[in-house]
Amino acid sequence: MAKKKNAKKAAAAPAKPAKNGKAAAAAAKSNAKAAPKSAKAGKAAGKAAKAGKAAKAAKPAPKKSKKADPIPKGFATVSAHLVVAGAAQALEFYGKAFGAKSKGKMMTPDGRIAHAEIQIGDSRIMLCDDFPEWNGGVARAASALSATPVTLHLYVKNCDKVFEQAVAAGCQVVMPPMDAFWGDRYGKLKDPFGHEWSVATHTKDMTMKQIEKAMAAAMSAPECQPAPADGASGDASSAS
Repeated sequence: MAKKKNAKKAAAAPAKPAKNGKAAAAAAKSNAKAAPKSAKAGKAAGKAAKAGKAAKAAKPAPKKSKKADPIPKGFATVSAHLVVAGAAQALEFYGKAFGAKSKGKMMTPDGRIAHAEIQIGDSRIMLCDDFPEWNGGVARAASALSATPVTLHLYVKNCDKVFEQAVAAGCQVVMPPMDAFWGDRYGKLKDPFGHEWSVATHTKDMTMKQIEKAMAAAMSAPECQPAPADGASGDASSAS
């Protein structure tokens, strides 16, 4: 009976490894199921890392102080600066005559304009009142000098229209609009403050040689001859 019992135990003994095998198989299956999850977790972690880097990259860089433009907005390389006796009145007048728009002004305590700017078309013009006390007692306004060596030249789309507008505002006609030999429709004015303005519309492209030839012909015309000096006769035969 003891032998039979031992034989039965011996026969049953190999069943233990089988259980271990099942356990191993079950563990393998569990690991196999866990592996995709682990891989997904790894991918998610990678995406999170990338998102973190992108977030860092998306952060705006610290702002640097903007450097001022060497030429302020609205200005060209060369700009006229007028000294005017009565700058406040001039600002209003240039608006009526040439469509100038005020871009601001700075006043002195006594009510004069220390600096002002107007915009005509694409050009900026500066102006101020006359301050003789800041110039050795010498007035610099064109009206005080009774003359000016400078002409402000305006190119416009319609010379005659702008010319008529300026005259209606109070400009004095110096030269009525005409077809100039250099290819412009051209006229000249003097404003009430003593400054001269020429108004032109370009009508014909010409080379410098063509202009020189046209000038020679124009200057030979009688109406282009200089007027005789005061007290002198225009007839050469009258000279003794």
